[in-house]
Amino acid sequence: MSMPDAHVFDEYLARSDDELLAELGKELIGSGLGVGSSDPGRARRFTLKWLDEKREELCTRDEVREMAMNPAGERVIEMATLVELLSEDVSQTAAIMAAVLIYRIGLRSFCAGF
Repeated sequence: MSMPDAHVFDEYLARSDDELLAELGKELIGSGLGVGSSDPGRARRFTLKWLDEKREELCTRDEVREMAMNPAGERVIEMATLVELLSEDVSQTAAIMAAVLIYRIGLRSFCAGF
């Protein structure tokens, strides 16, 4: 799988956290049968829970620990590394959105306690 170009990250960085949380939640939940109401609050809550569940898995990986312990580096490299790791479980689109959200939180803050 090829890593996204910097401009792809820029497109997602231009969106608000709220937009990313809702969009990522929809991506993770899936479209289902297309029935029922669209609840962006549910999608945001799902995303926050999912990110919390991914925290230990990500933050205990050597490459993430190293990035978290060092001063902020090249943002594209950090986000691309996160995309690569997250893409093991979800689509690349979902991984990119999650990487942008984690980047905004800050890897050191996201991984505090691990």
